[in-house]
Amino acid sequence: DYFVSPANGELQAWADHVPEYSPVGMMQFTSIVVQTVDFVRLTYLTDMLVRNGRPVLFVGAAGTGKTTLVREFVRNMDEHMMNATVNMNYYTDACALQTQLEQSIDKRSGKTYGPPASKKLVYFIDDLNMPLIETYGTQTPIALLRQHVDYTSWFDRGDLGLKKTIADVQLMAAMNHKSGSFFVNPRLQRHFATWGCQMPSDADLSFVY
Repeated sequence: DYFVSPANGELQAWADHVPEYSPVGMMQFTSIVVQTVDFVRLTYLTDMLVRNGRPVLFVGAAGTGKTTLVREFVRNMDEHMMNATVNMNYYTDACALQTQLEQSIDKRSGKTYGPPASKKLVYFIDDLNMPLIETYGTQTPIALLRQHVDYTSWFDRGDLGLKKTIADVQLMAAMNHKSGSFFVNPRLQRHFATWGCQMPSDADLSFVY
């Protein structure tokens, strides 16, 4: 409910920092975002982590605003930050995921790949836990992501002798704990700061409407 203000070192309530909503011209109803206490606090913490290159994972049921929060966050990122969204589903395998990830990066020099020079790229992986669980409990796209986070690299699909170094990219992810595998390999999850997203309180709903 509170945080330590960097300005004076005193405790302040998050509720005091929720901005008042002001309409911005004509816009689609589904594009309207009214910030709540949870929204403000999670956005602040996410900003601190992303600026320091740390992966972030949001866990919550449908309707808790995970995707909306991330969408608003990436929309307001600094100019040197790029973003790409990857929506995973039951049929997503490591090959399909790697193809999507490589669409947003270019070859730099030698075996190094990444976003355009001086840029950083944030991948948002939605529905992280949805891919098929194989016979022995593995999920190939999760294994690929784990390899990338651990070693900042993956192998070229056409030439297995080429190990690509992927520079200046980081991960954000979201998952619904009530669907999919109900589980994420701890070898991947240990890298993430994990935030639980809850359904809005009655006070928040009243404020929004």
